[in-house]
Amino acid sequence: MVDYTVHIQVADKAITVSGDQNLLDAYSPELDFMRVLLRGSNTHQSQPSTSSTSAPGSVAQNALESADFGELMIGLPNSVTGTDQMLVAGLFAQRQSADNTFTTKDASSLLLEQGYKVGNPSQSMTNNLKAKRVFKVGTSYRVSRAGIDYVTQLFGQSN
Repeated sequence: MVDYTVHIQVADKAITVSGDQNLLDAYSPELDFMRVLLRGSNTHQSQPSTSSTSAPGSVAQNALESADFGELMIGLPNSVTGTDQMLVAGLFAQRQSADNTFTTKDASSLLLEQGYKVGNPSQSMTNNLKAKRVFKVGTSYRVSRAGIDYVTQLFGQSN
């Protein structure tokens, strides 16, 4: 069987995912998301190798845990709305939390620490909920697959 390896490295941190084409295709959105978050890094996909298949885990979670929130916000295009900022902040907070959820206050606090003031954070979360970019988990939120895809698109836009 032919295996492929994707290696992403930024400074002294790296992640390598190896497996057959089907496995890598299944994790393509997470790999793309990580590449966007680590924009400017040395990212490459190697040709077939004989490396063993490793469990990929949550690539996007690993990227967000090691990334600096301020750097993420600087990477957003100037045209993003408060609703978009709340989604990015929520995703960052979610990846940092033990239960993989976040509250409006968590996201809003992260933004305030970086000097971003969202006019109505609760309305922004309602907008994200209506757009199906987040869903409720008890009294908290979790970013949906559509939300992750949307954030990836945001980072792909130029200023």
